[in-house]
Amino acid sequence: MEEHSKDNELCIDIIDIGQGDSIFIEGRDGTTMLVDSGPWYKSQQICDYLEDHDVNHLDYLVATHHDADHIGGHADIIDAYGSEGIGEVYGPMGGDDMGEDPSETKLQYKEALKETKLEETELKEGEDFVLDGAEINVLNPSQEIDSTDRNENSVVLQVTQSDNSVLLAGDVEGEAEERLSEQYPEQLGAVDVAKVPHHGAENGFGSDSLAHIDSKSLIISSSLNNHYYPDENEYDAHPHDEMLERVHEQVEDSDLYWTPFHGTTSTTIDDDGIQIETARGERTLSAADIVALKYYGRSNDLDNEQLTEIEQIDSADLPEEIPSWAEESAIVTTDQTVDETTEETATQSDEESKRKLPQTDEELFQVVQTYADEKDMSVKEVLQSMEKQAEEAVPATETDASEEITEAGEEGIRIREELRSMTIENGTGMSKSEGTDTHSDTGMEKSLTDR
Repeated sequence: MEEHSKDNELCIDIIDIGQGDSIFIEGRDGTTMLVDSGPWYKSQQICDYLEDHDVNHLDYLVATHHDADHIGGHADIIDAYGSEGIGEVYGPMGGDDMGEDPSETKLQYKEALKETKLEETELKEGEDFVLDGAEINVLNPSQEIDSTDRNENSVVLQVTQSDNSVLLAGDVEGEAEERLSEQYPEQLGAVDVAKVPHHGAENGFGSDSLAHIDSKSLIISSSLNNHYYPDENEYDAHPHDEMLERVHEQVEDSDLYWTPFHGTTSTTIDDDGIQIETARGERTLSAADIVALKYYGRSNDLDNEQLTEIEQIDSADLPEEIPSWAEESAIVTTDQTVDETTEETATQSDEESKRKLPQTDEELFQVVQTYADEKDMSVKEVLQSMEKQAEEAVPATETDASEEITEAGEEGIRIREELRSMTIENGTGMSKSEGTDTHSDTGMEKSLTDR
């Protein structure tokens, strides 16, 4: 993935920090915003990322909410940049009054603010930022939501430049997400790229939300080997199957990006429109692809690099818990051995069929001789009977066929049909397919009699 170009581009990077969120936004004029900073053990990675992108000053540092996997790097970033290197710090409305007792991560964040004399300003619905031609609207938290749940009060941002729009949904869910669908149907319908809320949790991106979002691309930020799975299925971690199935059914034409597979995912908006680049894994995924990769990756203890290298997965190698609809994935194939066996079986069946029918004059002579012996008939009598039936060439009714089988036996009917498939010429000779020799009946009789 190329370095950011500050020439007429708005860049939005969803950074691959494992289980959590961290999003870096850079305007055309170099204005910078960091939305969340992942878990605490990824704080150095975030600092390195900012240094690699020559970020000497953060104009805005935003916490969508105070969960540890969203503000884990805040304290270290504040320590690294100080009050002179950070313009404004923002968090969710009523953030200090939500949830249970503050985590150690949140306490460290608050302590870092105190030491640098920075303050967190509360964000709420209706506020906005401007980044040199790009507008960032705050859609949540809303005063209409009477809840102390941190996720429902998560900050949701919509970034728009020209006719292109990116939705950064934080961990929003529940009543707050439903309200967004009702309050902003037109805005959500204009979204080109959406960061899926709450790492693809089962209670995120409900049916109502997806009905309004006409996003061409969805990005999911999570780790492969996270522990957010139900007791009965260890493979169904973030992103959950239930949410992915909704995507599969309602927005199946969207391109999906998943940070364990694609790494850091960069969305740029310029005069030519909107583009997405990834650190690795060039192809886009479907919801079914992600389920297959998740189950296969978790069952085989793969790392992200190994996951990205997967081109196909044998369905026989997937855990039995995988939902059936996931096998619609383009990367899931049937066992090659099964394919080969099927082809081999078809070939064998074809060969057996050929062996059952006379393939040469020699074989045909042998069949007639055997039939004559079984029926205590002369070869001449068999040939005359076959020739007569072939000349008549009258399709048998079901009743006739039944009587025929009773009289001559199935083998006799088979032989007669084989002879009928040959051309009878003037009642005296028969010719096989084009290009073969012609034999008279008398010749055949003599040949068989001589045996």
